[in-house]
Formats: sequence, C-alpha cells, structure tokens
Amino acid sequence: MASFIKICPHCGHQNAAQENACTACTYYIGSVSPTMDSLTNPMPPTDSKRTFIASTLFLDIVGYSKRSVDDQLNCKRHFNMLISKAMTNIAEPDRVLLDTGDGAALCFLENPEEALNVAVRLLRVILSLKKTQAPYYQLYLGINLGPIKIMQDVNSQRNVLGDGINVAQRIVSFAKPNQLLVSRSFYELVVSLNQSRKVLFKYQGIHVDKHEREHEAYEFLTTKLLAQQSVRPKPTATPQAPNTGVVNHSATAMVYLEAACGSQVYPVLKGSVMGQAHPEGGADVQISDLEGCQYIHRQHCRFEYANQQWYIIPIDQHSLGRDFTNPTTLNGQALNVGKPHPLQHGDKLELAGVVFYVRVLE
Repeated sequence: MASFIKICPHCGHQNAAQENACTACTYYIGSVSPTMDSLTNPMPPTDSKRTFIASTLFLDIVGYSKRSVDDQLNCKRHFNMLISKAMTNIAEPDRVLLDTGDGAALCFLENPEEALNVAVRLLRVILSLKKTQAPYYQLYLGINLGPIKIMQDVNSQRNVLGDGINVAQRIVSFAKPNQLLVSRSFYELVVSLNQSRKVLFKYQGIHVDKHEREHEAYEFLTTKLLAQQSVRPKPTATPQAPNTGVVNHSATAMVYLEAACGSQVYPVLKGSVMGQAHPEGGADVQISDLEGCQYIHRQHCRFEYANQQWYIIPIDQHSLGRDFTNPTTLNGQALNVGKPHPLQHGDKLELAGVVFYVRVLE
C-alpha cells in the first residue's frame, strides 16, 4: 500500500507527509493535505529546473526618487494600471511581472515579440499624458532576449534571475526619457521573423555598463512617430473619422505597410493620414521614391483602430476641392471613399496602383 504524500503546489514534487517545506524548492506545504491523487496525475516539474529563453521588458519611471511620496503613489497607481491593461491578453503562465520599486520588469516566456507589443501600448499612453494634468511622468524602456530561471522569493512569489533580465536592466540604463532601446539579441529575433522590420530600428552603437561589459543597442524609431502623433493636430482639411459603431482604444497596436517594389516600410498609427510626399501635403505618413507614387493623393487615406481591428478609410478628394479621386483597392476590390474597411495581416493594398502589403505588429 502506497504511503501518503504531500504534493508541492509550486513545483509538483512529492514529499513525505510529515514535511512542512518542499524538499525540492523549499515552498511551504504545511497547509497541504496528504493526498494520493497526484500519484496518477503528477504536476509539472518545477520552473526552477528549467531555463527559459525569454524577452524581458524593463521599465523605469524617470526621476521617480525625486518625487514626493504622494506623487510617487499617484505615479505607481497609474503605472500599475497601465501594465495591467497592457498585459490583459497574455496568459498568466506565459509571463512574470516584477515590481522594481521605481518601475517594473515584464518577462515573456511564450512569445518573445509580446515585449515589443506591450512597449508600444504603454508608449502610446505615456506620450499622451499632459504636463498640466496629474499624474505626468516619463519612462525609460529597454528590451532584451536571453536566458532566465524562475524561482520562489521570500514571499512565495515567482521571481526571475539570469542574464536575460540582467542585460535588460543594463539596456534600459542607456535609454533617454520615453525612448525604447533593445539589445542586439532581441533585434535579431524580430528582424529574422520579418526582414521588413529592420527599418523600424536604428543602431545606437556599443554602450559600456558599470561592470565594463559591452552591449550593442538599437533604438525603436517608431517612438518618434508615436510622439509626433501625440502632439501634432490633424490637418483641418481632413474629413472627420466616420462612426464605425465601436469604441476606439487609446493604446493601440501598430501596423505598417511594406512596399512591394522596394525595401521601404511605412509605420502607421491610429488616425494617421497617408499620402504623397509634398511640402504642403499635410500627410502624417508621406510616400516618395516609389514608382507611380505621383498618382497617390497628398492625403490619400486614413487609418483607424477600434476594438482590436484596423481600418482603412479612403479620403474623398472632392471634400478637399479636387475634381477626381484615384482608386484604393484591397485584395483586388475597389474601396468606397469615406467608409472604413477592415485590414488584416498580409492584405494587398493598392493606392493609385502602387502596391503595399499590410503587416500588423501584433
């Protein structure tokens, strides 16, 4: 007859009934009742025995220690709320969240690209904060891809150690306010998955940390576009966004258009107007140096994002005082002007015959 045992709820190790702490991971099991059920349904092995190759997004609030205690509380409440919302769609077993006092470290165990997606969501909100309204703060952001191990801390919560999180902390120390830097390992990952993403980053060179270790860093260039979108008003001649019947989110995903006839990639944000490059065009995303781009209107179309769905809205050129409207087609179908049309990753989009492929970042 099998003897009674205690199954550690943290790591699944089988312990003798008299044990109050797991002999494998030291997790407290004094309150665990002896059971035989898991003899036939063993729990998964402990995380501490496994090495994860994970992406870590490290976040620091700029000037946090110089704020008053009340101001620190307001910032952290807002900051924690943003992280909670940004991580909503990521299952708890697939990530680890650590509070670092003046920021946070977010480790993504399943899909490394989620680190970039979450960073973009956070930046969209942070860049929209106004200095005249509390709370107002800025962030340093850094991402690294590397090995980590998960262990139990003194509060019986999951903690992370390893070069993956250590280097992320070094990378964020090189960032400027509201700047996102990524390590070479993370850059090579996202570019290997999609070569067109290469234009979204700029090599920043080698940085040396306080331990005299060298780190190659890349700046996420779209941060500048996000900042421009936060402060620059739309041209008054642009028609108002139509009512799509859904509620818009302030922290959106990002989409970019990959030109079929060249290496150009055009990042697009919610509300962006795209058109031919011209000093008086007023488009947020301006197209040039592509064959046939002279037929694209100066304000050809607008992009909107609502309920986790991207839309393209061809602009009626008659409303801008022009006599004709050059066509916009999606997967070979002509689009009606002034109406939203849903976009999907991989769609073929033609603006006056110039072909682009839709790439959704998330």
